[in-house]
Amino acid sequence: MLTTKRCLLSMIQESDYENVKRLYINEYVRSYLGGTTDDEQSLRIKYFEIINKSNEDSSSYWIVRMSESKEFIGLISLDEYYDGETIEVSYQFLPEYWGVGLATEVISRLIEYAFNELGRYAKPLQI
Repeated sequence: MLTTKRCLLSMIQESDYENVKRLYINEYVRSYLGGTTDDEQSLRIKYFEIINKSNEDSSSYWIVRMSESKEFIGLISLDEYYDGETIEVSYQFLPEYWGVGLATEVISRLIEYAFNELGRYAKPLQI
């Protein structure tokens, strides 16, 4: 588990499906990431692809929650970038948590983790 001043980051688990689903069906979130997915079967397939990918050495997916309330706010990931040297930081937060600096806080912590714990340079590439 990783922490920031206001957030907790924990590795994604199968039990996080309903929360992550909220991101994939939210039209505001998906307007930045390729459109919503309404089909339950497609959502489950995508979710378990994420779970499986998170078990690989080159990828990790983290659930982001508020520290005090434990309320789910988003998903952030580290994935191998196509250049083979850099790690990509991708993230998606529920709209009610936009504009208050949480993404900046969490991304900074994950970049620090990638550098200090994984020995890799990471940069945010998707908003």
